[in-house]
Amino acid sequence: MLEDGLLKYVVFMDIISVCVKNNLVKNVIHPLISKLKEYSSQFGISYEEQLALFTACKSAVVGEKLENDVISIERIMLESILKVGSPESINMASEMIIRSVNLPGFFGFEDFINLSAIQALKQGDAKHTFVYSLLNTFVSGNYLTWKDFVATNKSSLEEANVDLESAELKIQMLSLASLGNRELGNKIPFSKVSEEMFGTSSLENELDIELIIIDTIRFGLINAKIDQIDHSITISRSTVRQFGMDEWKIIGKRFNEWRTSLNALLPVINNAKLIAQLSLSSAPAVVEITKKK
Repeated sequence: MLEDGLLKYVVFMDIISVCVKNNLVKNVIHPLISKLKEYSSQFGISYEEQLALFTACKSAVVGEKLENDVISIERIMLESILKVGSPESINMASEMIIRSVNLPGFFGFEDFINLSAIQALKQGDAKHTFVYSLLNTFVSGNYLTWKDFVATNKSSLEEANVDLESAELKIQMLSLASLGNRELGNKIPFSKVSEEMFGTSSLENELDIELIIIDTIRFGLINAKIDQIDHSITISRSTVRQFGMDEWKIIGKRFNEWRTSLNALLPVINNAKLIAQLSLSSAPAVVEITKKK
């Protein structure tokens, strides 16, 4: 008789198989992806069985083209199952990066860069160091660094099946997010936006600028208002791509600006308090007289 944990594992594997055969992966397996690691721990199964479980789940969601789920499973496997630096880990890390670059709407590259399995790519062969450089470009690069990267690695990008058009748009949106983080709340002329997106301040591609801004808003990287009259954009919220010393400096600068603004308001507030106190102290007394009936 199977132990309770092993029995659950067998049943779960059967569920995956049934879902694949009956097109139920999206409805049944998809909601369970976030709990896979917890389930595998509860089952108390061996390394080989854990590997089989996650591989089966990955295969199921790959078949349904649920790319976000595939990335989630690959990340769990890289963090918790596969040995860092092993051929399996190296290959999966590379696949996950390429997949994330090609996936529209995926921008969580900063979450990958510090994973041990990803860092191990730097010690790999040229193919894998290239993939690490690709990831690094999406973490901290801009349009111009991307164009340089493409020029230097075009054959490698084609061999890795990187969608260059989609990747370029993604870099442009990330570049706009970086610009927004630096210029938060300020009116940014389209010429400056164009320089960030296309490497030129020319407004010949103004329609493209507006479309990319709209896409960047749609994907949740920024909140912004476009002023078509004076050809500018004001960004009120921007996603931080990488949090390092430069970002701390920006925060420090903003705190100083807020402190200055608050200090400027204090005399106004104190004056208002004083006026209110004087008004109360000089208010005429009100005496109510009630006649006896």
